[in-house]
Amino acid sequence: MLFSRTMPDISAVLWDLGGVIVRFDQHKANTSLSVDSGKSLDVISTVLFGGLSAQTCYPGGLVEIYNTGRIDSAEFYHRLQTAIGLKMPYGE
Repeated sequence: MLFSRTMPDISAVLWDLGGVIVRFDQHKANTSLSVDSGKSLDVISTVLFGGLSAQTCYPGGLVEIYNTGRIDSAEFYHRLQTAIGLKMPYGE
């Protein structure tokens, strides 16, 4: 028999939501963060995605730390809030 009639145990499901299932405009999001915090788009991008400078506090960026599961959504927000002085509420 080529196929088993029993389903395998699935321990995880992975997918790429942003830009694949849901349209997401990173520039629009960065602009909103910039307006709210008063920080430049370069600063926002460095905090989110890292920078070339060895002196940056987020060499891989917060997005990498979040996407690899090392921090949860609340911690991501807290670190972003601290790094750029974000005033935007968590739910927004």
